[in-house]
Amino acid sequence: MAFDSGSIGATCEHCQAMFPVAKSAAGSLQNCPECGRATSVGGENDPLWTVIKGAAVLGLVVASVLVYQIGGPVAGAAVFLVGAAILGLVRAAL
Repeated sequence: MAFDSGSIGATCEHCQAMFPVAKSAAGSLQNCPECGRATSVGGENDPLWTVIKGAAVLGLVVASVLVYQIGGPVAGAAVFLVGAAILGLVRAAL
């Protein structure tokens, strides 16, 4: 199933059908086109996703501080910049 750049994939909790929804619908309830029942749509606005993002940023900061203490400021900054770039790529992919 192909999705355009303005949509994300959702999977019905009831019949397991996959269907496209607008990115703005992330974290909401949508009716499944197959069975017609309401199903939750995950994504960036989903509260669980917010917790995951927060944990990732916290982990990045902790790792940067540890590397800074062991390897110095250049190593700490490098870890932070690489980690921030990876988080940015993951966010862009979603």
